[in-house]
Amino acid sequence: MSAPAADATIYLHAVAGQYAGQKLPVGDGLVIGSGSAVELAINDPAIQARHARIVAAGNRVLIENLSDGDIWVNGTAVQRHTLGSGDEIRLGRQRFVVKIPGLRPDSVLREVPVRRPAGWLWWAGIATSAVMAAAAAYWYLLR
Repeated sequence: MSAPAADATIYLHAVAGQYAGQKLPVGDGLVIGSGSAVELAINDPAIQARHARIVAAGNRVLIENLSDGDIWVNGTAVQRHTLGSGDEIRLGRQRFVVKIPGLRPDSVLREVPVRRPAGWLWWAGIATSAVMAAAAAYWYLLR
């Protein structure tokens, strides 16, 4: 797995950890783990035997958690995530940057989860605003 990737293939550029500085081709798919039956074996106590799978199809790359360990993409823990060129993957002490030749970072369309505040949090914000408005009106009228 230490040979440089061809220029036309999707690869992971290892920026920290066991393979730091190397280009690791994804090919059609890549299973990452600490076991012997994986394409990218990593010696890291935080990495499980079959930790993650990366699958490439065209210009889309998907990472999937195969374990109960953590996978972080751009600082967010994920179970399954569509990757774009320039995304950073962290598994234990290992860090990789996804490289999709011909695409600038963030140029791949991907599913972006819609994040809405929890119901109680929204109502707490409304209640706080109402209390602040009432306090301001009370202060203004009594001065």
